Amino acid sequence: GTVIQTFTSQQGCDSIVTTITTLLPSFNITVNAQTCDPAQVGTVVQNLTTVDGCDSTVTTITTLYSPVSVSNISTTCATSGLNYWVSFEINGAGPFTVTGGLGSISGNIFTSNPIAVNTGYNFTVSDVNNCNNLAVSGVAPNCVIPCITPDCGKVKVRKN
Repeated sequence: GTVIQTFTSQQGCDSIVTTITTLLPSFNITVNAQTCDPAQVGTVVQNLTTVDGCDSTVTTITTLYSPVSVSNISTTCATSGLNYWVSFEINGAGPFTVTGGLGSISGNIFTSNPIAVNTGYNFTVSDVNNCNNLAVSGVAPNCVIPCITPDCGKVKVRKN
């Protein structure tokens, strides 16, 4: 604000002093951050001085990213019984990456390309933060070729 003061000197002269005061900014800032490193988790408070000499505070709150996880792992046999597919739901921060085999991701659902029977699977899943890699592995399901003929499953004995 503005303050006007009138003074009288010892000789009887008047003096007017006008003081204009400007409030300089100080800052109180909070920064939210995330990390992969548990050692960096916590709150750090820094007391700083602006270029104008005002006190300011910067508070940094650091938390861990949520780790990538999977759920609803399933295998589906082809009707031929010669191969199967693996699918699972990926949880975390997308986009996601799956390595160790071919397949596709739709939203957060991964579906593998066909895998030959008697061959296990081993995928590695990561999310956009790449903090942790999660292994998804398993043995091949027992894919049985279904019977579609009337003689299926019957033993034939042949006489010589």
